[in-house]
Amino acid sequence: MKILIVDDESINRMLLMNMLLNAGYDNCVEAANGKEAIEKFKKEKPDLVLLDVLMPGMSGFEVAPAIRALDDGTYLPILFITALEDKESLVRCLETGGNDFATKPFDKHILVAKIRAHLKIRALSQFIEQQNKALRIYQQRVAREHAIVEHIFSHAIVNKPEILAHFDYCLTPAETFNGDLFLCEASPSGGIYFLVGDFTGHGLASAIGALPVTRAFKELSQQGVSIPEFITDLNHVLLQFLPGDMFMAAVVGEINAEGNRVTLWQGGMPATLVPSTSDFSFRTLPSRHMALGILEDHELNTDCDIIQLEKNQQLVIYSDGLIESANENNDMLLEEGLIDLVKLELKERNLVSAASLRERVANYASNEIFDDDVTLVVFTSKPLNIPKNSDFAGLSSTHEVLLEAQHLKQPDILQRVLQLAGNCEG
Repeated sequence: MKILIVDDESINRMLLMNMLLNAGYDNCVEAANGKEAIEKFKKEKPDLVLLDVLMPGMSGFEVAPAIRALDDGTYLPILFITALEDKESLVRCLETGGNDFATKPFDKHILVAKIRAHLKIRALSQFIEQQNKALRIYQQRVAREHAIVEHIFSHAIVNKPEILAHFDYCLTPAETFNGDLFLCEASPSGGIYFLVGDFTGHGLASAIGALPVTRAFKELSQQGVSIPEFITDLNHVLLQFLPGDMFMAAVVGEINAEGNRVTLWQGGMPATLVPSTSDFSFRTLPSRHMALGILEDHELNTDCDIIQLEKNQQLVIYSDGLIESANENNDMLLEEGLIDLVKLELKERNLVSAASLRERVANYASNEIFDDDVTLVVFTSKPLNIPKNSDFAGLSSTHEVLLEAQHLKQPDILQRVLQLAGNCEG
């Protein structure tokens, strides 16, 4: 630690130098007046300043604020050494930038104790500043990495507007990155595939799994595979890419071109709601399977529900973040509470609006900010009017696969044939 001693009397500087040397502070710098003190401060960058008040030229009251203006913002102790004893002068020592004072003749034990205490505070202040600097660098790096990842996500997870227009939906992430996922893609038959997923947790860690799932979803949609095949392939992708403690609860479905028939697979998600168009009764379809990314392929159940919809009948799918909203009494909404809100929605509006239903849930909760990612998707039955394979219009082809006895005995022959057929474009 370096100490700057400022006094116009050489005898006083010598006394202070010897006292500090005996106390273990051998790195001291002297200045005989205020102007020299400022120049020495610029050059030497001391850790503490012992400053006389009454000096010719610039007094200590003028030097202290000048030095204070030159420091780097960390704690710099300035101790006035003064023969003045009136209260006004001592108060002025502190008001002009001093941290403490010692009156002449000073007690060397008390002065050394004060110096040690102030140097400890400075050392702690410098340590905190180093930690803050490291934290700022870390925050800048994290912000940059988040910006890069957000850019990748915004370009990788994109639904086509003409397909997305068939759904009414709300996606509300709890953090910058969404652990929930909503995908939709046209099928070669003129229908729509859709996926509503909820990864373990929320934030960036949970959103990472969305990238391989999105890529697999788009590829499988182009091949026009069945929902059971969809489930098998998505489960395989998640087992391959996600760590053992992560999985994705999901609703995966296919809507036919007429918009009145839905093939639905549900794993680990809240029950899907199918309100009646006539008497406000409900059909609830609970998940019958475990989430994707947990079971091995041979353990996975791919059985689906077939839902026949009347004209303008709706399908309401949501993640658990919506029904886990709690009011001021810490009572969660749960599925029964959501059904009551949907009934109220139908009574007032005839049809469920995703934005309106989400607002009703927010009004129920004590906090408008959800603690978990929230996804709400509503589909209303109507013809889809999606072109069927316009890229292959006018083309015709015939494919034959000959299976003999030795082929039919192979346990994976069905999967291989379906994979072969699925690779045929259109």
